[in-house]
Amino acid sequence: MEISVNKSFTFLEVLVVILIIFTIIFIAIPQYIQSIKNAILREASAGIDLIISAEKIYKVDIGSYCACSSTQDCNSKLGLKLPLTANWNYTVTSIGGGAWRVNAQYIGNRSDINRCYKDFYSNGNTSSLICN
Repeated sequence: MEISVNKSFTFLEVLVVILIIFTIIFIAIPQYIQSIKNAILREASAGIDLIISAEKIYKVDIGSYCACSSTQDCNSKLGLKLPLTANWNYTVTSIGGGAWRVNAQYIGNRSDINRCYKDFYSNGNTSSLICN
């Protein structure tokens, strides 16, 4: 006579596994979303720093800073190759008193990011990156 042994999980075991999976998901998703936002902001910071460095070289060569109305304009005037299809549109404007602002306007699809900017001055100093 053969005895059949039912080898299956109990309802409680399955419930515990499901709760563990959902806990991991609820912890991981917000961190993933925040890491994407941080990467997008680092992209803006890198683009702004690149433009400021190119502006300093431009000033040494030409004698003054250069205003740019778009990313494409900055690429052509400053000899850069910033991607035109990226998350940001860069502009450079004079804010008076020998100060200039590199503005990065977010053109992506996230509603929690608007723009970032950094000011730079004729004495070579720069402000901190400000994003809102």
